[in-house]
Amino acid sequence: MKSKTAAASAAATLGLILSGATSSVAQAQPAGEEVAHCVRGEWESTGVAVTHPGAEDVTFTGGDGVLLRVTDNGAMTANFNEMRRLTFSGEKGDMAVRGYVELRGQGTGTITTIEQDRDTGSLEASNLDVEDVELTVALTEPFDSRPIDRVPVDELQRLMEESHDGEPKRAETRYECGDDTLTVTKRAEGQRHHGDRPDAEVTWMFERVDD
Repeated sequence: MKSKTAAASAAATLGLILSGATSSVAQAQPAGEEVAHCVRGEWESTGVAVTHPGAEDVTFTGGDGVLLRVTDNGAMTANFNEMRRLTFSGEKGDMAVRGYVELRGQGTGTITTIEQDRDTGSLEASNLDVEDVELTVALTEPFDSRPIDRVPVDELQRLMEESHDGEPKRAETRYECGDDTLTVTKRAEGQRHHGDRPDAEVTWMFERVDD
């Protein structure tokens, strides 16, 4: 029973990490601000990379198929309905842990950018609506379980805030443009009260799908 509880807790933790994924896709300030030209357009995700001090030995694959649209005035739509499962495998303590993460639904918001140079800069967000986006985290090893089953992302984000005594963790979101590619990385500050721990990161990779 103890091993099951620990594994379910580990999977739930991964779910809380990934619940920030939707906001990392679209962080913004009020519409009407400048949006870097290279960020505008229609995009499709090619994968997701996750690093977290609680999941150093866990590998993630998948996450492609998210459709992202950014208009000239910063209006954003992120559609997760065709997203391929993000599978994970590795070890948590002395246990092998395997499973997958699914996001379904559509989120909207407005985005603006602060350019560092022609191809990189920061993203900030407002009017973010992920009420209709649901997260599922399923374990397939060491046993079958769904510690998070189609839970709205906004509820999970509230849980994350409560777990930090109501104080949101400091985070930044940055973008990098390439030749018809866009990389968006959300980095949350490590838990300093547990010692000098590395920051958590969720990185989305996209390819342009419009002309």
